[in-house]
Amino acid sequence: MNRDVALIDTERSLGQRLAPLLGGGFFRPLSRRCAAIYIDCADRLVEAADEGGQLSHDDARALIREIMVRHPDIQLDEDEGGQLRDLGQRAAQFFNKLLEAHWLEPRRVSLDEHYVLIAPALRHLLSALRELAKDRPADLKDFAATLRSLC
Repeated sequence: MNRDVALIDTERSLGQRLAPLLGGGFFRPLSRRCAAIYIDCADRLVEAADEGGQLSHDDARALIREIMVRHPDIQLDEDEGGQLRDLGQRAAQFFNKLLEAHWLEPRRVSLDEHYVLIAPALRHLLSALRELAKDRPADLKDFAATLRSLC
């Protein structure tokens, strides 16, 4: 029966297989004017995550604050915390946007222990972006323009 499922999955088009990611807004952060912060946050969060792909909420927000400090000139939209003056509050709002895009998934171990898991698809996305940025900057520009039009 598993073989039948595998055959059905390979018969579906790429668009059909990606539909759950597209409908959930997974690629939307890449179309925002502060896409660089999203990418840098994702990259840093993946680096900091343990072997299981998880890290604590507090650690994730601290890393996001660190990335925001490195991007002082990028303007965040209101829904990303742009209207907030406190860096910690902006990082918390941005953290929520990463959850909303399903780049991070919440994981509650106990009442006091809150973690996030790095979405497996995010690792693949970062790998593709690294490859585009390294070898084909023109392709990366086309990719970004296509994502903007889709999102």
